[in-house]
Amino acid sequence: KLWIALNEIEKTSIALQYYNGSEWQELPTILAGEETDEAYYFQAITRHFSYFAITGLKKGSMPKGLAMIESTDFQKPQIGVESTPIIKHLNNSSTELSFKVKVEIIQGIDVEYVSEEQAVIKAKQGKEIAFAEKWLPILAGTHVVTVKLYSPDKSVLYDTKVLRIDMEGELRYDVSIQCQQSIIR
Repeated sequence: KLWIALNEIEKTSIALQYYNGSEWQELPTILAGEETDEAYYFQAITRHFSYFAITGLKKGSMPKGLAMIESTDFQKPQIGVESTPIIKHLNNSSTELSFKVKVEIIQGIDVEYVSEEQAVIKAKQGKEIAFAEKWLPILAGTHVVTVKLYSPDKSVLYDTKVLRIDMEGELRYDVSIQCQQSIIR
């Protein structure tokens, strides 16, 4: 919390990034918890070794109210049934703007879905984007959904929404259990 406060970082913009050999790429990152005065806990998932960096935007660099995510719709997702993420966002500026919308869905420690769409929205209007790539939920449990609204070059983060979807099923798979077995002969 001290680093965030001293550097005036917008908490919702914090992300873990990895270096792929030519550029930095953001990993799906969620705020997993916090201690009262001590720390925030973030979770990110990677499948490879790399150089890593924790990044965040300064407060005030996220233009408040210029553009925003108005609603998210995942059409009552069910295990084994494809769902189309639908994100409605607004352009509150006085000029036409281009946007990139990114949706990340994490279940347990697995990234289940990551997709981006781009849109152009006229001044003072909204637009609903139905993602071309479908989400196929495969496990019951808690899914953490992060929706981010960026400028096309990702230099400006306009808005972020994090929501939780609880999927019912016979078994929940959002608890990690490790068993070690010793065989004595």
